Amino acid sequence: MELEVAGQRFSVICMNPKFLLNRIEIDYLNNYYIATPTRAMADILYHSPNYYFDNLQAINTEELTKLRRELNFVIDKLKEELLFFWDR
Repeated sequence: MELEVAGQRFSVICMNPKFLLNRIEIDYLNNYYIATPTRAMADILYHSPNYYFDNLQAINTEELTKLRRELNFVIDKLKEELLFFWDR
């Protein structure tokens, strides 16, 4: 979904509240919540399992896989294998 606020266009992804309200890997900083890079990537893969990442070297794939299991995100076996390939 897209919306416009004060002349700025935003793309918005709607998530199931079961996942959206889960605070695993969400930090509270200066009166707002921010996802860790691992959580942000898990959320993207939840919404778009075929999302293309051009650089996976900075991602700890073991943490990502563990987090996706904790959140009960369905794990695409091919994507999981790809992530472990880049982790070497």
